[in-house]
Amino acid sequence: MPPLPPQLVEPRTEHDWSKSIWKFLTDSDMWVATGRERQLWDRTRVDVLTDKLALEIDWAKKWTEAVGQACWYATNTSKQAGIILLVKDKTVDNKYVYRCLTVATKLQFVLWIVETTTRQLIVDSETYTLPQIEKRNA
Repeated sequence: MPPLPPQLVEPRTEHDWSKSIWKFLTDSDMWVATGRERQLWDRTRVDVLTDKLALEIDWAKKWTEAVGQACWYATNTSKQAGIILLVKDKTVDNKYVYRCLTVATKLQFVLWIVETTTRQLIVDSETYTLPQIEKRNA
């Protein structure tokens, strides 16, 4: 019996969001995505690499971890550091976004925001809708 076609589902986990963002970047003419979950020499993994950016994807409340990881990935890939913050609830997560934006501005990181309830990716005041991801049926 042939496998069932993939079913489109809403991203839920950080890994799911990484897949959705990767699909958006590879389908877009704006960026050249070169790798998803690229492993470095020390076994750490860059979530997404583009031709210019090493991107760390993390939940807003974990913004401090994202800053450290983005620094490390940028250092080891010779790319500009970038962070994609996943925002679940704007009223709760706004303080984390503000803090990360302050640090990203000072350190000249790229900061993108994903509003997970609407699948909206915010990049430089532009908003894009992220795709659903494929979930293979068993």
